[in-house]
Amino acid sequence: MRTMAIIQTSVDPQLESSFFVPPVEIRDAIYVYLVPERRIHLFLRNQRLQLSGCDQPDKDDTPYHPKYPQFDPRTCQNSDDHVYWRRLQSPWGPHWRCEESVNDGAAESYLFATDVLLTCKRMFAEFAGYMASKIALHINDLDALKVFLPIPRSGSLPESESAFDLQSCIPTYSFTLLDHLLPNLTVLEITMKLPVSVYTAIEHASTCKITPPSSNPASSSTPTSAASTDPESLISAWTNFPRSLPHLSKLRQLKIWLDHDETCSWTQVVNERALLSPLEGFVRGGGLEKHALDIDISVDLPKLHPKWWSDDRHFADMGVGAGAKLEADIVVNTGPSPPSTGRHTVSMTRRYRQWWHGVLLDDGTAAFTEQYDFPEFVERGEYLAACGDYPEISREQEEVDERNALKTGYDILADWKDFLDYLDRSVCSMGTL
Repeated sequence: MRTMAIIQTSVDPQLESSFFVPPVEIRDAIYVYLVPERRIHLFLRNQRLQLSGCDQPDKDDTPYHPKYPQFDPRTCQNSDDHVYWRRLQSPWGPHWRCEESVNDGAAESYLFATDVLLTCKRMFAEFAGYMASKIALHINDLDALKVFLPIPRSGSLPESESAFDLQSCIPTYSFTLLDHLLPNLTVLEITMKLPVSVYTAIEHASTCKITPPSSNPASSSTPTSAASTDPESLISAWTNFPRSLPHLSKLRQLKIWLDHDETCSWTQVVNERALLSPLEGFVRGGGLEKHALDIDISVDLPKLHPKWWSDDRHFADMGVGAGAKLEADIVVNTGPSPPSTGRHTVSMTRRYRQWWHGVLLDDGTAAFTEQYDFPEFVERGEYLAACGDYPEISREQEEVDERNALKTGYDILADWKDFLDYLDRSVCSMGTL
């Protein structure tokens, strides 16, 4: 069931209730039925924090999966095509269904937990803390990520005791909710498909040359766009995020999933080392040990294309399957700074990028395009297997073939095109008999 909460601005000041007579264990047994979802999205809309339940995606629940009705990639003329186009463009990545429900108003049955939170101050604090300990909180854009930045609320608090805060226009209720929600959070998942310009700006920021990212026309039209506020503050939300980890004292899992929204190769346009340098610096510098944090950190990135890979921009790719883990890859000694001597590491998982993309043509027409990142020629194995006379080529084997071809200088793309031309000529010749 889809649920969503819009954070209001007032709390009943009642401090006592017969509900609190039973021991806390009894109250927790009641709260378990009031937690709406086990996975909740937190995002900003109209300068208000909102919570929405997560439609947990299946492994293959993608907008370009064959189980959906086929569309003509050359056109985008009917309502279904436009739905698929928006899904492919979703800045929430694999959580496109969650964003779709929010934007389409399907989640307008406001979360009944809002009534629980507004019952009284004591229940507000107790239930918010309990809920945080039982859910995985999802962040899908840089605007929402800013709520984690530790900022002194009035200047009276020392930096070490900074409270969670946001823009002054955000209602006080939101601050209060965050004060109870974030310190009790155990699982945080950051899933973002950002414009290429944001990654470029982060790379420039790593060398103290901040270049504000331009707006992405495809995503800026949606309320959940990542490029909806001051560009420099959005970049700061990412680069300063590790500073918030000491305030998340109960956090046990941090999962980060990243991609960009263009058809070009991830390897070609994203500097992974600059992108993850804030997190790498925090872990390598012993930040987890210093603050007695026990956080399992994992990063999920697209597979690297060997044609564009470079050691100074990317982390190592072992050339194995998409599910392989590169343990401690982020904290290896890649420069003059020594690696962390603590027990904490960051695991990295590589995955295949989506191959169907929703694009805007020069004349503003919405269209679809099919573009594989790596391996590029998946259709070769699929085509040959469909012919029946050739052994099936797995995607992993396709990776190996393409890597070997690049090492030897063999142009596999030209060879494949020649093969297709040969088939076309053969079909034409047979037609003239």
